[in-house]
Amino acid sequence: MRTFSLLMSFCFILHPLPATTLGIGAPIVDVVIPVSFEEFEALKLEKGGSRWLTKEEFETILRQIPAERRYMRPGGSCSNTIRGLACLKSPCAFIGMVGNDEAAHYLRQSMAELGIESRLLVSTADNTSHVISLVTPDGERTMRCYPGAGTLMTGEDLQRHHFHNIKHLRMDGYDLYNPNLVQEALKQCKALGITSSIDLSSYELVDKFQEEIFRLLPQIHIVFANEDEAKALTGLGAEKACEMMRQKCDVVVILMGEKGCWIGSQLGQFLSPTSPREAVDTTGAGDLFASGFLYAYLNGANLKTSAECGHVTGGTVVTVLGAEIPQNLWDDVRKEIALKTHTVP
Repeated sequence: MRTFSLLMSFCFILHPLPATTLGIGAPIVDVVIPVSFEEFEALKLEKGGSRWLTKEEFETILRQIPAERRYMRPGGSCSNTIRGLACLKSPCAFIGMVGNDEAAHYLRQSMAELGIESRLLVSTADNTSHVISLVTPDGERTMRCYPGAGTLMTGEDLQRHHFHNIKHLRMDGYDLYNPNLVQEALKQCKALGITSSIDLSSYELVDKFQEEIFRLLPQIHIVFANEDEAKALTGLGAEKACEMMRQKCDVVVILMGEKGCWIGSQLGQFLSPTSPREAVDTTGAGDLFASGFLYAYLNGANLKTSAECGHVTGGTVVTVLGAEIPQNLWDDVRKEIALKTHTVP
């Protein structure tokens, strides 16, 4: 498997291979709510950051905001990457745990609109996971998370048929909160010859699961991290962290925003620069970088080209509000990536 992955990293083909990707993560509904400073103060919340809520706290916030002022969007790091891949016309599926509620119906419908195959599992024990994003007039987002059913999926819920026709598995670091979920997923990958990737998601998460992540690195083909996450894992800056991590997994990608990213494999490492873009909102930049990178990589592009494609998708999403590239921009994104990969947009 390691030899195959390295060959895929450095070979180049003219036409894309059929690459089907499965995402495993918490299916989340983002509830974006613009609020005035006065309204925010009345909610009696600490401004900024991200905190977990109980179900009662979650419902208390929603009761104070009229329904017509709430904007629902699909959310979650892994989901964002899968949706980006689907918009690049790469066939994808997604599995996670949802509740038996209207939010689950909304997520299935949003996946269907992009051609993503829903392999969602239903829990009767809790509602679908939500994140409330309170946006004040200064543009700051205060995130409050209701974990819900998304945290309930375990390795026992994964069955062989969930991996049918899959060639690549995409995970995010939050899957580590479910004790044996990642291990079972990687066990299925090994048995079926499926490559895998993971995003480390947050430096707080890396601090919590540092030892577990180090144990997992040799089993995972591609690891994505930003500078803070890489430093939390290794205690090193981006370049040195890349040097350490590339000895343990096939490919490591360390994102540094407008400074580009370090890309490493067992054959070496290099800095991939990016063109500066006027950033409106950096939400989802890493998730969408992964979409472009994985699209190119899974279709046989080398690491340099894969990183360039990641810069296209990640660089585009920062020019708009939210973690999704609007549909009216995707034609230009697909054309730019097609030119780099010599594929059909």
